Amino acid sequence: MTFSDKAVAARAAALAAATPGDWLSLVLDHHLQIESAFVWVRAAANAGQRRLAQKWLGSLVIAHGHAEESVLYPALARRGRSHKTWHMELAALEMLDPLTRTHSDRLEQFQASLLHHFREEEGIWFPELHRKQTALEQADLSRRYREEFERRLGHDRAA
Repeated sequence: MTFSDKAVAARAAALAAATPGDWLSLVLDHHLQIESAFVWVRAAANAGQRRLAQKWLGSLVIAHGHAEESVLYPALARRGRSHKTWHMELAALEMLDPLTRTHSDRLEQFQASLLHHFREEEGIWFPELHRKQTALEQADLSRRYREEFERRLGHDRAA
């Protein structure tokens, strides 16, 4: 899937605004990891490898979404932003044979939906939040986001 010039510019602007290790840089890194995980799912040579890759994709998406929902979206709530959860899409994928066209089509739809969501976050919502915070607020969100992501990712790996 290719990115539009607008999406590329939005990501570049978000990267420029981010400071290494802050919550915005972590979010952008997680977006890239999730995008790479879709490639891994598609590149899997057999059903077992595809299921393993899909499990990793799911763990990343859930941990990332949980960290955003727990930490960042409450900070955005005053601005009327909402966040879609991806649990239903992941559950639907798990029910399908990973080597079927139906699975491939559903995976493609899921990726397109996530990428659209990432562009909204990167292009509008998160840079705005990043600009309007004090250094202390930035540090607090960064710490809390990192903790929530790592805690959830560790929980998903244990499951």
